[in-house]
Amino acid sequence: MNKLFTLVLLSMFSLSLSAHSNEDPIKDLAKSHARLKVSQQSFDTLKNRDDQYENLLKQVKYLQTSIFILRSLIVKDYSHVKENMSKYKLDYIAEVDKSLKSFHETLEQMKDTMND
Repeated sequence: MNKLFTLVLLSMFSLSLSAHSNEDPIKDLAKSHARLKVSQQSFDTLKNRDDQYENLLKQVKYLQTSIFILRSLIVKDYSHVKENMSKYKLDYIAEVDKSLKSFHETLEQMKDTMND
């Protein structure tokens, strides 16, 4: 599980990670949503805590994939967002990245709680 966890961390937080296949981001987004829904539906059937945790990691991966796709589309369609021209003086993309990292830390804390 340690190797899998390391792999998940590396893939989740690599900024050079491609969010989608670049063929059709709308189809890629739909795939990610479908995979998320399947994982969420199967969660209740899992009895083992390790399996539940792995399922949650998959859910985070699918959510992050969707967010990366949307982020890429926003930057492509609205280049001024990338230039920090928001009325709040806020880099939206950086804030999304920080939120995802915080969400992952929350999952880690949840795992620690589950193991007690």
